[in-house]
Amino acid sequence: MNSPTSALEIQTLEQVTTLINMLAFRASHSPDQEACYFEGESLTFGKLWESLNRVAGFLRQQGVEHGDRVVLVMPNGLEFFPAFYGVQRIGAVTVPLFPGSGVQRIVKIIQHSNARVVIVPSDTPAADLEAYRQALGQIDCMIYPFNACDSYSSAGMESVAEPEPEDLAFLQYTSGSTGESKGVQLSHRNLIANLRQMITASLMDDKDVLVSWLPSIMTLA
Repeated sequence: MNSPTSALEIQTLEQVTTLINMLAFRASHSPDQEACYFEGESLTFGKLWESLNRVAGFLRQQGVEHGDRVVLVMPNGLEFFPAFYGVQRIGAVTVPLFPGSGVQRIVKIIQHSNARVVIVPSDTPAADLEAYRQALGQIDCMIYPFNACDSYSSAGMESVAEPEPEDLAFLQYTSGSTGESKGVQLSHRNLIANLRQMITASLMDDKDVLVSWLPSIMTLA
């Protein structure tokens, strides 16, 4: 397991300024605590940190750089979390999309966001992968199943700089029900501030269990 370098400088959760050093802190201080749970399976903070660093190492190998967009076309499930945070680990920007959006809308958002890479579930059929590749056509964007990303070595990730608070964490595309979908820009500082507000308002602590579709909620309380 990579040693979370930022956790050496962070003594309390009050000092956390990004989603990634929040996870680094948790991986260092409570590695065996459950981070997320879905349909009978779970990931601890330690395992999540290991997996997201493997994803990050894979993306670096594919040439993804700070500020690049990476689209996730993934349903609810544990694979989503290391993919979501693995992108951010190298300062890139996650663009999560629901698989049921349809290929046409997904490809349009890939183009609009100028995504470098698309990550899909490990069990995506080969025929579906090929359909995506055909739909992408001449777009300079590669598509990979999650297990290809998660099987990569995370060696060297301890020396990789983490994102800054003002960096974008992810683009949340609107539903497009009243017009074209638009990418709402959310920075790490935005999200950490929102989490702190929610924790304060709900009197949440580390014994609480949250049911939510928001991927960043689970780790700060």
